[in-house]
Amino acid sequence: MKLPEQKLAPFMLPPGTLVGPWKVKAYAGGGAYGLVFWAVKAGNEQAGDVALKVACYPGDERFQREVVLLSRVDHPSVPRLLDHGEWQPPRGEAHPFIVMEWVEGLALYAWAEWSNASSSQVLRVLGQLAGALVATHAAGGVHRDVKGGNIRVSLDGARAVLMDFGAGTYAGAAPLTKGALPPGTDDYRSPEALEYVLQRPRGSTETYAAQPTDDVFALGVCAYRLVTGWYLPPLEVRPEEQGPWRMEWKGPRPPAEMNPRVAPELSELILRMLTRERGARPSAAQLAEALEEAVRKAGADADRPLFPSQQPVAAVESAAPLRGQAGGGEGRSAAVVRSSSRARRRTWIAYAACALFGAVLSAVAVGWGLRPGQEGRGAVAPPAPGQEPVGLGDTSLKAPTANAKDTSGLGPASRPVPQTPLDDQRREPHCYPPAEVTIHGGCWVEVPSVKPPCKEPFYEWQGSCYVPSLIRRRKPTSDPQ
Repeated sequence: MKLPEQKLAPFMLPPGTLVGPWKVKAYAGGGAYGLVFWAVKAGNEQAGDVALKVACYPGDERFQREVVLLSRVDHPSVPRLLDHGEWQPPRGEAHPFIVMEWVEGLALYAWAEWSNASSSQVLRVLGQLAGALVATHAAGGVHRDVKGGNIRVSLDGARAVLMDFGAGTYAGAAPLTKGALPPGTDDYRSPEALEYVLQRPRGSTETYAAQPTDDVFALGVCAYRLVTGWYLPPLEVRPEEQGPWRMEWKGPRPPAEMNPRVAPELSELILRMLTRERGARPSAAQLAEALEEAVRKAGADADRPLFPSQQPVAAVESAAPLRGQAGGGEGRSAAVVRSSSRARRRTWIAYAACALFGAVLSAVAVGWGLRPGQEGRGAVAPPAPGQEPVGLGDTSLKAPTANAKDTSGLGPASRPVPQTPLDDQRREPHCYPPAEVTIHGGCWVEVPSVKPPCKEPFYEWQGSCYVPSLIRRRKPTSDPQ
């Protein structure tokens, strides 16, 4: 489907704009294909707030497919469809819109950090989300973009909702996009989806057909990221001497090994969701039942917070570029170093996004994000002479550039690693090897894409540039932000 060049921008729908019978109150967010507004029904404002999603492009057929899918799914962890239609702007063509119930809460990872969640709370949230997948799969649908940014959890954890079915599909739906992979977010792709790209014959126009097991795997990635602070380890992809590329899957370390506070029942279920062979993964229905059983069997240790309030989880987070998925929140090529203040977080995002952009492009883009001390999910050996890279969506399989140490000394503009840890920096023995290294008593993350001289916000040590692992402190409830 070819979309027109003209794209709707948020400022085109100021407060008070009527979209059908719905009156816009404020812009709430959006992604590549849809903008979400906080709205009410004109003349019946007391009925409550709704989420009004308007297509960025006129005539976008994804919206009709989302309407069909939402109309087939009835579950408390899936937003209720209230209305749909077309909005005619003063000039140009009509834009499809969808109206859904307004869901209060935080995105999954933000909720876990805000609430200092326990294993028991995570088990209950995952159980609700598994139920949403049961209902979706029973209706013949596949969500195809299960990720932290598409999940909302109420502050008390009592309700978790799987949002944004714009990338979803259902049995019999006509394909709307071309390419090896359907819409989705690369950090959450299943091994079979990535392997399909490697095995796909050159010149083929076929697209990978997502299955319910892909949704279960993606939920497993969410859970792993939630309880450990990390995405999955890298894949190794190597060219065979003859024939297609080969993918080696070693699997992730058990969550309870990464974080001893993870309840054994939760750790085991997460590993089952992340099983390499799709046939060995539980169905959404089996998963929901197992999660319910785990809640009953979990001991008192499952009620302790996953991360002590004064022991942070610092990580360099990365995600693949936006590639046609509806929604947002996780689809940008950026590295984010967690900070104890919003202002500092924005500064780190801006600097690190620029610094690591080259690394994201040069690292292999089979899809799982870069992690400190790791190569990306999909690290690839250099192709044989004359062999072209294998395409994967908007990126390709390429060899990462080696990080050669420069021991010639500090350049005039470098900032050396200080002799003592920074005030808000984590310190030994609380570093997380191999992701972090200990230098002068502080925890540091190497940034291979940045070379000396290391300018602010980076620091130089033995010919490489580093950023500090910062302490995650719980935000005071009195903070007006």
